[in-house]
Amino acid sequence: MTQVKEINSEAKKWQKKTLGEWLKLGYIIDIQDGNHGELHPRESEFVKRGIPFVTANCIKHGQLDLSNCKYITPERAQGLRIGFAKGGDVLITHKGNIGFTAVVPTVIQQIVLSPQVTYYRPNQQLLDAKFLNLVFQDESFQIQLIQKSRQATRNYVGITAQKDLTIFIPTVCEQKRITAILDEQLELVEKARQNMVAQLEAAKELPAAYLRAVFNSPEAQKWKTKKIREFAETCSGTTPLRNNKEYYIGTIPWVKTGELQDGLIEDTKEYISESALHKTSEPIPLIRFVLQNLS
Repeated sequence: MTQVKEINSEAKKWQKKTLGEWLKLGYIIDIQDGNHGELHPRESEFVKRGIPFVTANCIKHGQLDLSNCKYITPERAQGLRIGFAKGGDVLITHKGNIGFTAVVPTVIQQIVLSPQVTYYRPNQQLLDAKFLNLVFQDESFQIQLIQKSRQATRNYVGITAQKDLTIFIPTVCEQKRITAILDEQLELVEKARQNMVAQLEAAKELPAAYLRAVFNSPEAQKWKTKKIREFAETCSGTTPLRNNKEYYIGTIPWVKTGELQDGLIEDTKEYISESALHKTSEPIPLIRFVLQNLS
């Protein structure tokens, strides 16, 4: 932490300019986002293999994660006008989820960006990609980004607005020294995060482990067994017609499978009306059951 404080102290001496000014000075070679409107690939055009199509969801914990990204063919990519990033570029999300950043690994030859993501192509002789990525992650820059996004009707900071954001840039030697220090600190943070995730997953497994210990015990083997129909009534639900909007304006909680994950239902996202309950082609007795348990 002492080293980080030293960096903050030294930062006051660095040059501070807007991203647009750094672009004109040659520190940044290019700034560009993905294709908007008609040029944006349609859902039917995505394939299993090809050129990665990077959205905001592909940037996690300061890294580019292509494990769940979509792909387009090289032929489809040729029909696009802009948004071609490559290894060494720095990415930042500017629409929807604001401020997620990552450096494109140098082994990646080409990716295509969605309109949610901007790439910054640093001049490697003047600006280190890792340093720029750390600057984008810095609190002072993130605050600027959020303030800019609030000036729009939605969470959005276009390239023109991004060029007005200011950053400090020291010499390349200083950039590399700072990056080495912060990389070490961030590696410790990432290890701590991974440990927390592992502990959380282990905690989630505990209830199942306790249940197995009870129901697989010698005592449990002596219990009587019954079929569910011998002591309970079961049924499945159905979905009221979606094109009848009146069905979804009501006070009866409508439970979907996605809401049955934590063993407890405190509320539902949607509610249906009495008419939906009575006029649906198939009965919905499950709703009555859930309603009683919610009250």
